[in-house]
Amino acid sequence: MEDLEIQFQLLRLAHSSLSNKSFQGFFKKLAASQAQEKKREWEEFKLLIGDMPQGRLSESIDRAAREEQKQIRMRFGKSNQYFFKQFVIDGLCRSQLLLAVAHFESFLKDIHEGILWCRPSILALRNTNRHITREDLFTKGYEKVLETEICREIDDVDRMPVKKRATYFTETLALSWGDEDLIKEIGAASDVRNEISHENPDKVISEEFVSGAILAIKKVVKTCIFAATRSHPMQFKLS
Repeated sequence: MEDLEIQFQLLRLAHSSLSNKSFQGFFKKLAASQAQEKKREWEEFKLLIGDMPQGRLSESIDRAAREEQKQIRMRFGKSNQYFFKQFVIDGLCRSQLLLAVAHFESFLKDIHEGILWCRPSILALRNTNRHITREDLFTKGYEKVLETEICREIDDVDRMPVKKRATYFTETLALSWGDEDLIKEIGAASDVRNEISHENPDKVISEEFVSGAILAIKKVVKTCIFAATRSHPMQFKLS
């Protein structure tokens, strides 16, 4: 998580340190490159229809080509460059939140797996209606059967809503996430992540929201690691 924060801090520093001259120069080169590419496409198109009757068709192609060149200049002109600059910040915020939540969920799976390997009895208490057949036990072996059951349990918990998952970690794994406000912050971050991923990829979120979400995630991670280290020192070690 710390490395991720450093990467995004460097990206924001690079963005904020970019001079207006360099910023405008970037768009000037981008516009020229796209204009050249479109010009080449129109020329290739004219070659394809070279054997066809010309007249109005040729005039229409030239007019369309000129209009496209105009649109490129307008799109990357000074009047729109501010919006592109803001889009960069918005994109950084969205990307950082997506990655932060992804790292957090990966951490939850890893520490969940570690606890289950230490205390497989949890599986028996959780899934009282689930039975392991003698065939599975004797043909696959205890370790393989346990691995399968652990993966199944992790997948089941991973699909839970954030609040229910936090309760599971506290009551079943003895890994408290913290107080209700902290869990709400995690839930809000998860909801926004899901909205960006599945409904609104251009959703605007503030840097403050991202910073708050990351702080909440770090608190939960730290609390869980300390609890796991105390209860299972051989399995979990602080580095």
